[in-house]
Order: sequence, then structure tokens, then C-alpha cells
Amino acid sequence: MLVTIFIIFLITFTVYWAYHPNLRELRTEVKGRLGSAPKLSDAQFQILKQEVPYYRCLREGQKVHFKERVEQFIYLKTFIPRGLELTDEMVIKISASAIQLTFGFPNIYFSHFEKILIYPTAYYSRITRQYHAGEVSPFGHIILSWEHFERGNADLGDGRNTGLHEMAHAFCLENSIANDEYHYLGWRVYGKYQDMAFAQIDKIREGSDPFFRPYAGTNDDEFFACAIEEFFERPHQFYAHTPELYDMMCKLLKQDPREVNACMLEQS
Repeated sequence: MLVTIFIIFLITFTVYWAYHPNLRELRTEVKGRLGSAPKLSDAQFQILKQEVPYYRCLREGQKVHFKERVEQFIYLKTFIPRGLELTDEMVIKISASAIQLTFGFPNIYFSHFEKILIYPTAYYSRITRQYHAGEVSPFGHIILSWEHFERGNADLGDGRNTGLHEMAHAFCLENSIANDEYHYLGWRVYGKYQDMAFAQIDKIREGSDPFFRPYAGTNDDEFFACAIEEFFERPHQFYAHTPELYDMMCKLLKQDPREVNACMLEQS
């Protein structure tokens, strides 16, 4: 009985937001903005081709789509430098990290997160009273240390990538916010993923998982972000370690990066 009531509640909640007039207005507004983004200049396009290995290893048709999505992401965001000069390289590479993660979701641009703040190195947070390499604020900010972002891109096979890690946090949070991009992760697939994730977290905390780093056992949010790093940087090892979880993440993200990753490592 309780399960039935819960299911009815979820359906009612989802339908309410799907047809709520304010949400319809938001969807109309975003659709109007999509397709009107300025094209990358020749110099900016060279940055994408030379500095984004994921893009270089896509098939030709995918490259066209990826470039268009990077242009849209840049158009929809405000990039704010903190203590450094903002460059095209920063804007394009950070945008590409978001599109890499969401490449299986053509209309997802993290609409809640309008501003991306970039610090030269680790920065001090007055809220946590700690230094951070990156974080995602529920108030609509994605914050990154450029030094740590670049450090994550320097080694494409170590399973450490600050840009992907923080974009993964934004990806999960965006899914739960009732806006034009609400609920793009299906309940069924995401539920199955969570069951597997919690089982893996228990193993990490017990010290019986040799693949994921201990930080991934902090909570389910950090596990997902760490798993995203491994998914894109060490997909073959990930699959060898836990094939069921890897396959579920492929379904969740609507992509399998093994072919692209092999090309990236070959080119590096």
C-alpha cells in the first residue's frame, strides 16, 4: 500500500512540474535561446581541436554535434575570473568538460548554474573554512581552480579529473531541480544505479575495494563524482573491476567511452 501511495506521489509531482505554467515558460525560453549561440571563431575552434582530446577522438558527425553544444554552453553561461585573466582556452576547455559528461543528453546545459567562477589555484571558502580545488554551489555557481582543472587534464588515464568531478556534482543536482531540465535521469535506471553504488560504497568503507579511492566512500554524491572520473579516464579498468556497475553507468549517461578513451590514450 505504501509503495502504491509513493508511486502515485511521484507521478503526481512529476506531472505537476511538467505542466506547471512557469515551467512551460522556462522551457519555451530555453528552446528560444538554443540555436542562437555565436559560432566559435577559427582561433577558438583550433583550441577545441588541439586541447580537447575527447573531441578529437569522436567520429566526424559527433564532432559537429559536440562543437555546437560547446557553443551553446558558452552562450548560456557567464564565466567569471577570480584573480586571473579569463582566456578562450579556459572557457572552451571548461565548457567541453560539461559537454563530455552530458553528451548523451542533447538538451542538458545545467540551466540552474548560470555562472562559472574560475580561480587560479585552490581557494578558501568562508562557508566550509577550507581550501577547495572546485565545488558546486546550490545557488547557481560552478567553481573551479584552473590549476587543478589543468592538472586533471594532464594525465588522461589516472582517474583524477577536477573538471569532470565538479560537472558530475552539477549533473546530479540539476536533475533534482524543478526547472526546464528537471528529471532527465530515469527513476528506474537511476534507482538501479543507486543500489549498486551503495553496495560499492560499503566495500570502499570496509577497505575491500582496490579500484575506487577512499574518498569515493564519503557519500553517494562523492561516489558518483569519483565514478565519473574513472568512467571517462579508466573505463576499461572500471569495466574489468565491476562490469555490472559500468554497464549501468553507460545506460545512465547514454554513452560508452571505451573506444574514445583508447583513442585518447593512444594520442597522448
